Amino acid sequence: MWTYIKKNKFDEYISSQPKLQDAPNELILHETEDAYFLPRLFATNYPSQHLEIFTGKQEIYEPVLVNSIRFKGELRDEQVPIINRLIDIYNRDGFVNGIVKARPGLGVSCPF
Repeated sequence: MWTYIKKNKFDEYISSQPKLQDAPNELILHETEDAYFLPRLFATNYPSQHLEIFTGKQEIYEPVLVNSIRFKGELRDEQVPIINRLIDIYNRDGFVNGIVKARPGLGVSCPF
């Protein structure tokens, strides 16, 4: 979901929002032929009839079991309980959905 505004409405919108008048071009994340894309929740924070929501084409991907990837290293002592918890969740539910939150340097970005 993204917020966008047609280019021909942008100046009118900015002039109606005093807080945004100092650096209006800093709001533009992407430009198309006829529209500017703004930060994701912009329409929520600065509502207007000029702003529109783009949801895009939502493609659904099915997970694929990959058997060819093997972890060849050794887990550090701090990593073992985290991996065991993930394995427990996978064995219980058949999938793991979420983000591992750990201190910097723990090595959660690629444990397998």
